Amino acid sequence: MLELAKGIHFPSKSEFCCTPEIKESEYIKAKEIFDSECENITNGYKIIIQNQKDTGYKYYFEINVDASLLWNLFWDIGDTLFDELNNIYCIYGFKDSEDFELGDYKDKKYIKSVLQKYEYSIVNDGFLSLGIAFDKGIVEEVLIDSFKFLRVFTSQKEKLLSVLEKYNLSEKTDIRFIDEFAVVSETVANQENNLLHPEDIINELNEVFKEKS
Repeated sequence: MLELAKGIHFPSKSEFCCTPEIKESEYIKAKEIFDSECENITNGYKIIIQNQKDTGYKYYFEINVDASLLWNLFWDIGDTLFDELNNIYCIYGFKDSEDFELGDYKDKKYIKSVLQKYEYSIVNDGFLSLGIAFDKGIVEEVLIDSFKFLRVFTSQKEKLLSVLEKYNLSEKTDIRFIDEFAVVSETVANQENNLLHPEDIINELNEVFKEKS
């Protein structure tokens, strides 16, 4: 099974049955489903959309990788897909948010240097999503979902596959992603005293990536 982020785990019985309306039998069923499928929550990828038209991108990938490799894979994909672009923007927000914050276009090396400070939280915090993107005629986007798998929108399929091959990631039709199961999301700020809460990270990123009006 995949090495999960620190802020994601299958719930204990007390976490699952947190209200009187939730029966123990529901927890048992959820755990049986998880246990039977967890071996498919593994390193690899699935192509969700192929040869899309009129959207700015042709392909949409979902990618699983061990949490310890997530940051490096994120930037290896970003550096590869954005290799001919000097300016990109950062996209970030809370888990399940319908309206992510969009930063202004900035030098990609500068964006990388800023985000380095938040690496641990970006990789592990169950309430924080963050990515990098370009959207001017074409769309290229690499996003670390709050459930800590990658969502990639691109038209550069072969470039992306070359990176995935370096990480020994292959296409798997039966692959499962952790957001398909009943899991608990936690902020790692509650686990480590020196870490910022997601809302504080978002506020700091707004200060850095958005021009003052």
